Amino acid sequence: MAVPMKRSRVYDHFDQLRMMQREMDEVFENFFSNPPRQEITALGPRAPLSDIEDKGGSFLLKAEIGRGTR
Repeated sequence: MAVPMKRSRVYDHFDQLRMMQREMDEVFENFFSNPPRQEITALGPRAPLSDIEDKGGSFLLKAEIGRGTR
């Protein structure tokens, strides 16, 4: 009695690259179709003010929070 042989899939080195390309395409497609909401001022979009200070063994982050006007 002959045992049917199972066909093994040949490894394609480019599968990972194609998958990465599809994922990056999706990221950019979503980014440009749903842009992040930003506060709009007379001068255009404005990001919160922030500052990072190196304290040696740690960092101090100061950031503007809330909705205020400059």
